[in-house]
Amino acid sequence: MPGGLEIRVRAQPRARRAGLGGIVAGADGPRLRVAVSAPPEDGRATRAVQETLARALGVAPSRLVLTAGASAREKCFRAEGDPAALAGRLEAILGGAPGGTPGTTLSATGGAALPAPEPEQPA
Repeated sequence: MPGGLEIRVRAQPRARRAGLGGIVAGADGPRLRVAVSAPPEDGRATRAVQETLARALGVAPSRLVLTAGASAREKCFRAEGDPAALAGRLEAILGGAPGGTPGTTLSATGGAALPAPEPEQPA
């Protein structure tokens, strides 16, 4: 699929406050926390995560394709569109979130949330 961004998320169903919650550690690396009020039943939480993520990225929910984790809390979505623009939107959103931009970057080529390189220490 040409163009796009892979976004690894950690779903938090039945949350009191829905929305993006910064970067959290996952089993295979950092993930974007997405809290939703929907219960994890019959795919409701997954659909709510998809809608929340789509709203944050400014794309239609149909532009997000679930690639892994249909019944798990750790999910992987493929966002169709310009990778640089999508990564820029996520970085702008995460700038004010706990666990956000300091120490985190988004790769427009690799697509997933990755830890930022350690800053060099002056000699």
